[in-house]
Amino acid sequence: MPDELHFSLIKENIQESIQCRLLFCKLPSLPSENCLIATFSGTVVETDSHDSGYKFMHAMIGDGFAASNPATLLLDLRDLKYVSGNQMSSIVDQRIITKVVASQICFEGLNNLYRSALFLNPSDEIFESVEEALNACDSAYRQFLRDGRKKTIAADF
Repeated sequence: MPDELHFSLIKENIQESIQCRLLFCKLPSLPSENCLIATFSGTVVETDSHDSGYKFMHAMIGDGFAASNPATLLLDLRDLKYVSGNQMSSIVDQRIITKVVASQICFEGLNNLYRSALFLNPSDEIFESVEEALNACDSAYRQFLRDGRKKTIAADF
């Protein structure tokens, strides 16, 4: 199994272009468990008649789960232009321990999504670096295990 996979969706008629890179790494304190790092770049567009960007992102994350059955998901969205839209909530699926790395080009939209639609504290979910987000994934998964909860598996996705 490769450690890195690349995919692209390009829809020129609506100015949507999304690239995806999937990486797998071990959780720092639980090396028997993987974290799927899904890096998306480009522009995601949300309109009433169009949601293929979100479908593409969801499908790529599903493929990553099928390939590695990870314990956690880290979304690196630093190079993704996302302004608003509740369809992003399907990408930050709350059944899966998910942390996000964001930059200024998407931070405001994600911050609003977490606060208004997901009712979560953005400072617990959105980070500035992959290292910070990976450590948060690790910590959340350890708490998840202490609580006696069952890991989400690819079939659940």
